[in-house]
Amino acid sequence: MMQVVKNNMDQLELDIKGQVNDNQESYETHNRNLQDTLRNVSAGLDSIQSELSEKTHSESVHLYRLIQDLLQEHDKSEEQAVKALEHYVSLKKLTVSAIVLVALSLGVSIASLLVALGLF
Repeated sequence: MMQVVKNNMDQLELDIKGQVNDNQESYETHNRNLQDTLRNVSAGLDSIQSELSEKTHSESVHLYRLIQDLLQEHDKSEEQAVKALEHYVSLKKLTVSAIVLVALSLGVSIASLLVALGLF
């Protein structure tokens, strides 16, 4: 009976060692598969990061150029406004001068008329 128990124990020990070895191989296989999957995911993420970085850079350059164009247009419109103001000031001076000359001419005409009529 002891011999049977010993044989059963030996057989049980062999079965357990076999299961441990099988589990070890299964673990190693799953571990390799997991590492391969992680490498693929990492490579995919690196690719996505590169694409996003490239797109972000191109959009930043595009926005920078748009802002530059807007600033240049603003400067041009500001220059045009200054020129228009200068032109208005010069026209204002000419108009005031013309009004003063017309008033003087009218005054001289009235004075001449009064002298001609003998009222003065």
